[in-house]
Amino acid sequence: MKHERKPEGVLGVSLATALGFGAGILAGLVLGEWLGDVHPERVRRIFGGKREEEPTDPAQVEREVLRAFKSTSATRRLGLSARALDGGIIELTGIAPDERTRQVAGDTASRIAGAEIVVNRILVQGRDVPPGHIAPHVE
Repeated sequence: MKHERKPEGVLGVSLATALGFGAGILAGLVLGEWLGDVHPERVRRIFGGKREEEPTDPAQVEREVLRAFKSTSATRRLGLSARALDGGIIELTGIAPDERTRQVAGDTASRIAGAEIVVNRILVQGRDVPPGHIAPHVE
């Protein structure tokens, strides 16, 4: 004896959809009450994102960026400078031999704690300054 399955009617599909939607809303309300308020800071904290830290001393951030430049092979011998401003803004200046090195310097500075915004004003030799122009060496 074979039992043939009849196609679902519009009413059956509508009822199943409504039940699924209602169950989702109910689950969302229950979880919302259980988890409490959800806001960006709490989500970052839950998933291990960057935590809010005390304001960092701009001079310390500047020293750390310059130290990072000296420990990175692409930027070690360049006369790059970094100026830290309030609000986590770091301004990079100097001359790089190519665009890749300019980008490496910006990426290096952005990895420093307290460097929230990096303004990369490093010039590329041959493109932004005449070939052969040498930047003064910064110690």
